[in-house]
Amino acid sequence: MEKSIQRDFDGMPSVTIDEPRTRTPAGLTFVVGAANMPVSKYVSIKNVLLKMDHVVVRLFVNVARPIRNNHRTKADNIHCIFKELKTEYRVERYNIVGHSIGGKIALLVAALHNKDHSLRAIVALDPCDQSPTEFTNKAKGAKNLDLMSSDVDISLTHTGSGFFIKKEHSAEVIQRYNRSKFKLVKHFGAAHMAYCDEEEGKMSWKGLMDMVEKVNDDKDPEKDKFAKKDALELISVKCNSNVAQKASRKIKKSTKGVMKEVTGIFSDMEDDAKGISKSFTTKMAAANFMSKLK
Repeated sequence: MEKSIQRDFDGMPSVTIDEPRTRTPAGLTFVVGAANMPVSKYVSIKNVLLKMDHVVVRLFVNVARPIRNNHRTKADNIHCIFKELKTEYRVERYNIVGHSIGGKIALLVAALHNKDHSLRAIVALDPCDQSPTEFTNKAKGAKNLDLMSSDVDISLTHTGSGFFIKKEHSAEVIQRYNRSKFKLVKHFGAAHMAYCDEEEGKMSWKGLMDMVEKVNDDKDPEKDKFAKKDALELISVKCNSNVAQKASRKIKKSTKGVMKEVTGIFSDMEDDAKGISKSFTTKMAAANFMSKLK
């Protein structure tokens, strides 16, 4: 039976952990929201992951605490939480789905906290690299964090919206700075908050953002629906560890077949060599016998 629990971790109080029905989870995925966005806004994403038998760890991003190094601290927290949970849930690797600032935090984990290669995949939904800039700083002499050498499977979505997101720090530019290393899915015409769930009868941060975006950019609700549906499909593919495991098993099976064939060839060569040796020995013995008769 699925259940949700609240856990306190060092530096990250009130973390929501959703457990699947199975006792042996297929994976573990963090869902990291936009700035100060309640975790209740990402239920659709949670449900997709639970259907894949993933443990889902939903994080509320309080951008007011800590005051310094907020995003980097949260990236470090994610890796530390995984190290604490991996033994408990018997998983070796994990994924991150991040939205807005949560997407940037996910990329920080890949750049700074993946020496153990435990991070498998990231789906960053309309990430914004701001406050501070870490990956898209074009100031003279400025250094950006390296994502080119990362072995993480990274996918980004890009709406081109969000009245507070500067275009030079959007997903499209993050990809450009990394020489198109990542998969970029474009959701033009959708709102920045299209990936969040609605809460009936409540005025929320998402609702306020949607109102501002619609006034400024005249966004299309149908494009919002498509962006959300497409994002959920992307998450189901990229975070599905069973796909990777099946591919790995297929490669291993293929390798075993090749090795078996090679072993058979060497075995045949060995038999041929034995036959040649036996024939040669027989001929030498016969020649020796004939020489004695003379």
